[in-house]
Amino acid sequence: MPHRIDRMLNQLKLSGVLGKIKGVIAGKFTDCKEPDNTKNTFTVDEVLENYLGKLKVPIIANFPHGHTKHIASLPIGGKVRLNGISGTVEILESIVS
Repeated sequence: MPHRIDRMLNQLKLSGVLGKIKGVIAGKFTDCKEPDNTKNTFTVDEVLENYLGKLKVPIIANFPHGHTKHIASLPIGGKVRLNGISGTVEILESIVS
């Protein structure tokens, strides 16, 4: 649900982490809607825009990563280059030794 994403991003903002990041890869948020149609809540896209929209870093949204059927594996701790305009991720170094 969007309020959970809001809570997590707010925690990163309050801790100062969002001010230190160099890029963002956001996965696909499937089934992430408020189930109660009578509640006037933000959508996931609105939450992401609120926290990430003013950052001057590359941002890729709807990346096929996470809990979806088709996923791309990303290295943990490896260097990558994000292109927010084309929506691409380039792995810059081998992480397998």
